[in-house]
Amino acid sequence: MVPKQNIKRNCRSILSEFNALLAQERDALRRLDLDRIEFATTRKLELDAQLKALCEREKPTAADYSELQRMRAGALTNQLLLVHARSCLTGLLSLVRELIQIQELKNASLAPLRVNFRI
Repeated sequence: MVPKQNIKRNCRSILSEFNALLAQERDALRRLDLDRIEFATTRKLELDAQLKALCEREKPTAADYSELQRMRAGALTNQLLLVHARSCLTGLLSLVRELIQIQELKNASLAPLRVNFRI
C-alpha cells in the first residue's frame, strides 16, 4: 500500500496539473484551437481516472476539497466557453448557408433563358 503522504502529494499534484490543464484548455477554447482542445479532453480523462483511483484508496483532505472546488469552477467556466463557441460557430454556419443560397439564386436568375412562343 502507498504511504499516506505519497497519496496526498500525488493527489495534490494531480489536482494542480488538472487546474493548469483547465487554464490551457480555456486559452485553446478562446482561440478555437481544435488540436489543443482535443489534447486537453484526452488528458482530463486520464487525470480523472488517476484522481478517482487515489480517492478510492484515501479520503481527500479539506485542502484537497478546496482545490477540487477550484477545479470544478474552472471546468464550469470552460464548459460555458465551449457552449458559447459552439453557438457562435452554429450561427456562422447558418450565415454561410444563407449566403450560398443567395448566391445560387443570383446565379440562377442571371442564366440565359430561352422562351418559345407559338401562336
